[in-house]
Amino acid sequence: MAGSLLDEWIYRRMRCYAGLGLLGVLLGASCTTERRESPAKLPPASVDSAQRAKAEHLIAALAAGAPEAAERDFSARLRGELPPAVLGSTWHSLAARSGAFQSFRLITSDHRFAKDRFSFQLDFAQKSLLGLVVLEPRSGEIVGLLFSAGKPPSPAPPLANDDPLVEESTLTVGAVPSSALGASLTLPQARGEQRLPGVVLVPGSGPQDRDETLQRAKPFRDLAYGLAHHGVAALRFDKRTYAHLDSFDVKHSTVEEEELADAVSAVRLLAARPEIDKRRIFVVGHSLGGLLAPEIAERASGVAGLVLLAAPGRPVPDITLEQLRQRGAQASDLALLEAKVRALASLPPSETLFGVPVHYFQDLAQRDEMARAVRLRLPVLYLRGEFDQNVAAIDQSIWARALSGQVAFSQATLPGLNHLFLPVENDPSSETHVPDDVSARIAAFTLR
Repeated sequence: MAGSLLDEWIYRRMRCYAGLGLLGVLLGASCTTERRESPAKLPPASVDSAQRAKAEHLIAALAAGAPEAAERDFSARLRGELPPAVLGSTWHSLAARSGAFQSFRLITSDHRFAKDRFSFQLDFAQKSLLGLVVLEPRSGEIVGLLFSAGKPPSPAPPLANDDPLVEESTLTVGAVPSSALGASLTLPQARGEQRLPGVVLVPGSGPQDRDETLQRAKPFRDLAYGLAHHGVAALRFDKRTYAHLDSFDVKHSTVEEEELADAVSAVRLLAARPEIDKRRIFVVGHSLGGLLAPEIAERASGVAGLVLLAAPGRPVPDITLEQLRQRGAQASDLALLEAKVRALASLPPSETLFGVPVHYFQDLAQRDEMARAVRLRLPVLYLRGEFDQNVAAIDQSIWARALSGQVAFSQATLPGLNHLFLPVENDPSSETHVPDDVSARIAAFTLR
């Protein structure tokens, strides 16, 4: 089953940051991969050995079950956002899902974003993780911590198409011509001369490839191929934070640079294709992509409808706090975070919340995508998995209340599926696929 909202909503994006606070620590539990050997790399001698010793002390103390000692070199901000009780419970959750902790070793160190960064391979009985510890050179304080499956891989070529019913071609999209994004267009193989309805698949937050790959699952590829089987074209694209992570200005970006501009370009590209019926182009957004779908449609113009796949209906900081409470964090441990959430509008934009620059949340808070959807008057289909642990039933209800009676709104909660619309009974490390029912529902919405 997919992990918490921390995993999907913010995790993939915030892996880019040099300093990663609470969010970076909590997300690793369900983003692990099968255990594998990391390439051996020697830390450069230019990184201070005392800084390295502090990073190693942190990991060793966590492994020894001493979260208070692990926080010895934390900055005041990180200590306030990540009290020992939360840090300790997070480490235990990693072990619960990855097996007993066995050993760790330093594999890389560097000095990026004006910070000293140390990457460790953490070997558990069943899986291996990467741990990233970030220190401030001047003060020597630890200002960021992240457990993950590792750095997003370089963009891989599209998978070979072994489906005789689907034709797939490679395109490029993007609002920045000098750094175009890889994309794939899927079409039914036997389509004749008739122009097809088409959808643009807009992914959730963070550096995601065009397939929304998570371990062996590729939900967007499943959707694209399923839609082709039902007579609908689909365009999906690599996100800028995936394809051009090294040049992406993560410290000052908002959803405009992260998602919106490129998604608008993708819609316009699809509309220009000779195979596509311009009158039947739809935006299909997942999670963050679903939240932003109304704005994408408004800016691209000519969109015929919206499909919202598990779009959150509440502010992200509020949902994040809820996830922390569900993980067992005590009210006293969350007091500072809750105070920041309440004062979000008045906080300095450069301050951090959950390890994320406040301006990112402030920008999201200024967008009223539900009101925008009402103004557009486009038909909307909302789908959510029954066992979605990221976006709750209340989020679906909020969308329903805002749009019902205002636009042609339909919705469904799909039994047995998680946030990625994958069956929950499958082993997350095994190959699993989005059921055809999801594609069939979207196709029916576009073909009506």
